[in-house]
Order: sequence, then C-alpha cells, then structure tokens
Amino acid sequence: MKNLIIVIAFLTSSISFAKGSDFNLKNIKFGMFKIRTGIMKTKRENKKGTVLYLEGLGDSMLNHSPLFKSLVDDGFDVIAFDYIGQGGSTGNMNFTTIQNIGKLAKRVWDQYISDPREKKILLGWSTGGLAAYRYAYKFPKEIKSIILLAPGISPKIWIGDKMKITMETLTQNEFSRGFDPHIDPIRPTSPLQVPAFAINLISTAALARYWNTPKSVNGLVLLSSREDTYVNSEKTINVLEARAPHFDFHMYEGTGALHELDNEFENIAADVRVRILSFLNN
Repeated sequence: MKNLIIVIAFLTSSISFAKGSDFNLKNIKFGMFKIRTGIMKTKRENKKGTVLYLEGLGDSMLNHSPLFKSLVDDGFDVIAFDYIGQGGSTGNMNFTTIQNIGKLAKRVWDQYISDPREKKILLGWSTGGLAAYRYAYKFPKEIKSIILLAPGISPKIWIGDKMKITMETLTQNEFSRGFDPHIDPIRPTSPLQVPAFAINLISTAALARYWNTPKSVNGLVLLSSREDTYVNSEKTINVLEARAPHFDFHMYEGTGALHELDNEFENIAADVRVRILSFLNN
C-alpha cells in the first residue's frame, strides 16, 4: 500500500509539473508578498524580442499556453507574473493596484532582461490591458510596442451573474473536444471580493480617457464583440482612436466573442494569434 501511495504521488506531481513546465518558474519578493514569475524561452537561434504578459482579474499566467506557445515558436521569449492574490502569488488582491502592477512589471523586466537593447513588448489582457496602456503612457521610452486584448479602459460596472467571474462569462469555448488551457482556477471569483482593487480599476480607467500615447509606441488593439461581459468594446475603441490613433484596431463584431479572446472558439483564437504575430513581425 505504501508503494502504491508513492507511485500515485509521483504520477500526480508529474502531471502537475508537466502542466506548468513550459514556464521556468521563480518566486520574487514584493513587499510582504511572494510573486510567482516565469519565463518561457524560444528555441530559435535569433530571438526577436521579449513579450511581458499582464493578466486579467482572476487570471493566472499558466492559463494561456496556446497564445504563449505561438509567440515562443515564432522567436519571442515570454515572461509573466501573477498579481498579488492571484494564480500562484500570495496575499489578497485588495493590495493590487494598476499602479503597482506597473512597478511589478519593472521588477520582472529587471529579473529576466539584462540587455538594455532588448526589444520589449507588453501584452495585456483586460485589467492587464489597462495596466499596459498606462505603462506605455508613463514610460514610452522603455517599450517598443503594446498589444491590448479587450483592455479594461471602459469597464462595465455590473457584470456577469451576481457579479461572478465564471468560464461561461469569459469565453464561448467549452473545450469539450480539445485541450483546455486553464490550469489554475479563477481567483478571486468576483470584484466584490476585492473592493479596494475594483475602486482603483474604475478610477484609473476614468483617467485613461485622457492619456495620449506617443507615436514612438506601436500598438495593436483587439476587442471582443458587443457581448463582452466585462468591457464596453465600442467605448474602448472610441477612447483609443482619440488618444492613440496610430494604433491598429480590430473588433470581433458579430462573432459573439466574449472577454478572453485568446481562449475563445478556435477560429477566433487562431485569428488573434495570427494578428499578433503579423503585428510583431512588421
């Protein structure tokens, strides 16, 4: 029986390790918190640059392997981290702000990139899209380009069923016939659980309407359909067309696409990957 328990434990740990093995993971300290970070390195001889992923509310850096794999296969390194109170990081997300996401992004850049000539790209989804947009506004000389996926620049105040974040509110894809990339569970599962963060998100989004992004920063914005549970896509594109008119825009109008574009139905998710790679390689 003891040997059987050891075998089961070994198999369980192997499965868990395999799920996260694409990232070389490392915890870093941020105040009193441990922040899970990681890098996924390309095997291409000539690396094209490094993409830093900024996640959404309740998200995890481990939940987007199809998108990250496409970037790595094309010659980019991918680095990512989980916010305070999300994914594999400790603490409560009430200690997270859009502003300290930017501070953490700087720490993670320094952790993994030593060459000042490195081509830096920010890829932000939802909350991370707002944080990436702020970073580009505040520190335009530090990055080459940003990619915004359904960014939280015009968030909807009342969302989902009883303000819950569920897989059904994030994507139409039920992954019934294929690989489900979601490794970590949603945490937190509602903005009501983290009111301090929610207030910071809404107040920062209101300020974002007045941020002009310099032409030195290239940008790609991919927006969901009007059915996006969390973001008003039309208001978002209006803000960005006024404040960053040199960005490239695409809205998945008429597709029913919800919020998590890179894990939507495969025809949409594949199109997202193609558009991102095309943008980065131009």
